[in-house]
Amino acid sequence: MLNLKGFFLVILLLFLFIFGGCAPLQRGGTPVLPPVEISGDFLHALQQRALQLNSITIEGRLKMRTKTKQLPSVKIKAWLHSRDNEVFLRIKGLAALGITVFDLLVRGDKCWIYLPRSRKTFEGKRFFTSYGSMDVTTATKIIEMLLNPWSPSLYCNMRQVVCPSSFKDEKDICFEAQFLKMPILFEYNNNLAPRRFLSKTLAVEFFTDTKSRSIYPKRIIFQLANPEISGELLILNARFDALSSDSPLFDQGPFRKRLLSVK
Repeated sequence: MLNLKGFFLVILLLFLFIFGGCAPLQRGGTPVLPPVEISGDFLHALQQRALQLNSITIEGRLKMRTKTKQLPSVKIKAWLHSRDNEVFLRIKGLAALGITVFDLLVRGDKCWIYLPRSRKTFEGKRFFTSYGSMDVTTATKIIEMLLNPWSPSLYCNMRQVVCPSSFKDEKDICFEAQFLKMPILFEYNNNLAPRRFLSKTLAVEFFTDTKSRSIYPKRIIFQLANPEISGELLILNARFDALSSDSPLFDQGPFRKRLLSVK
C-alpha cells in the first residue's frame, strides 16, 4: 500500500495532480483536435472525441491552496495512454531548476511513486493519508477526466438534462451521471468544448483559448469542499501523438529496482 502523510496533495495534486515526452512539445502553440461530426446524437460525439484522445502528453503548472496556506506552484509533466480499458500514466512534478519532486507511474490498478528528496519509493493499489483513502483506479479516472474531459462519457451512463438557469449560454448542453460514486453535472458547449463539472463536493471549470480554433482546455480552475482545496492548472503545452504501453515511460523496472535496493 502507499502510506504517505499528506499524499492526497499528490493525489489531489492528482485530482489535481495533473500532470515531456520523447519528442519536443509544441511551444506556444495550441493543439487543434481532429474533427468529430456532431449530429443529433451529442453523446455519441462526446464518446468519439474521448476515444480520439487515447494518447496525451501534457506540460503545465499547478497552483494550489488549502484552507490554511498557499502551496508552492509545481511544474507538471504527464503522459497518459489508454488501451482496452487499461490506463498507463506517468507524472513528474518538477521544482525550480528542473529538480524532480516526485515521479509517479500507474499501470492498470497499481501505482509506484519515487520521492527523490527522501530517496523513498512506494508501490501499491491504494493511497492512505491523513485526508482519507483512494484506490489507484479511481484516482486515475479523476486524472483522466481532467486530461481528457470527454472521457466520462465512456465510463458512466450520461442522461441529457436542461442546463440550470444560472448557466447563461444557450449553446451549452448538460448531462447528469453517477461518476466516481457521486452525481455530477457535466456541461459542454455545442462545439464539444468542456465548460463545467459540478457536484456537491467539487467544481471544475474549463477555459479554452478564444484566439484559436482549439477546444482543448488551456486553463482549469477547481475547488474541492472536503478537504478545502482550490487551485488552477495552466496547460502550457499539449500533444496527442501516439504513445505505446510498451514505451520506456511506462516501464516499472526502475521503480522496482529502487524498492529492492532498500530491502
